[in-house]
Amino acid sequence: MTEVRSGRHPIANLPWKYNFKGTGLQNRGDQSAHRSGWSAMLPDSSSVLSPQALPWLASFDVGDDRIDGEHRALMDCANDLCLLARAHPPPETLRRAGRELIALVEVHFESEESLFPLIGYTHRQSHVREHLMLLDALHTLVFKAQDRDPPLNAATIRLLLLEHILRHDLDFKTWVEEARGGTL
Repeated sequence: MTEVRSGRHPIANLPWKYNFKGTGLQNRGDQSAHRSGWSAMLPDSSSVLSPQALPWLASFDVGDDRIDGEHRALMDCANDLCLLARAHPPPETLRRAGRELIALVEVHFESEESLFPLIGYTHRQSHVREHLMLLDALHTLVFKAQDRDPPLNAATIRLLLLEHILRHDLDFKTWVEEARGGTL
């Protein structure tokens, strides 16, 4: 964790970099018009459970380059976990990939939590509680339930991460914008 304290971007230094790749999936803008709120930003459920990678959309960005980059890396890692689970590797291989994702999530949560005082975010405590609940769910899916249905568990992990970004992280987007003087 010294890299976080030194101001270096910790995700850039990990041995497995995740970069956005075109996936062929399109934003389903007109098809999601019947849904409201954050769920309208999600692809339909068949896409979420699909082995195909979920694309990152610009509408998911919170306006902070570091946080947005980490979000993209998290989704790329979750997409890779889904593909790996579909290949039915040995359980230890999946657990190792799950541990790597959890480590990435933990570093990301530290980044977010260090941003909150800088932008004056007043919902820090409830957001940190959401982080703890998400980490608990990820630990359960990776270490306790992984042998039951690995592809479904991986898809659930991906969905939980995306839901957290859309439901909880987009909540502080306006705080980022205001801290930057409305220049987003």
